[in-house]
Amino acid sequence: MARRFIGSANEMMNPEGYELFAEQAKLRAISDAGGLRANRPGESAHNYGAAIDIDIIKGSRAVTRDTAPRTYDSLNGRLGALGEHQGLIWGGRFNDPPHFQHPGIPVNGPDMLRLHQQLLRTTGAGLDALMGVP
Repeated sequence: MARRFIGSANEMMNPEGYELFAEQAKLRAISDAGGLRANRPGESAHNYGAAIDIDIIKGSRAVTRDTAPRTYDSLNGRLGALGEHQGLIWGGRFNDPPHFQHPGIPVNGPDMLRLHQQLLRTTGAGLDALMGVP
């Protein structure tokens, strides 16, 4: 599903995907210090290989809300619609426009971590294994 989406959107994006729990902890520390918003380790779909963030690139420059707000909003709307058409959950529905996530897992971070822990207890493999992360 994500490969089809990426193939369809390749003119507008630069995907960032899987993040280790240690990387997520660093992102959370930056978030806690006033930086970009980030979930706690285990509460991000990125930790399980189930989400990507996409930066919009036009020409050779990133398009951001700060540099080109109308273009950013327009392209994000188009990209969001494309992702949803492919069956992905679009983060623009919860104030995280670059985020796209597999539809089979919770969007809520604590619920996601509980599912991971439940899978570990009952099957011996967590959400990351379910998503195909080695």
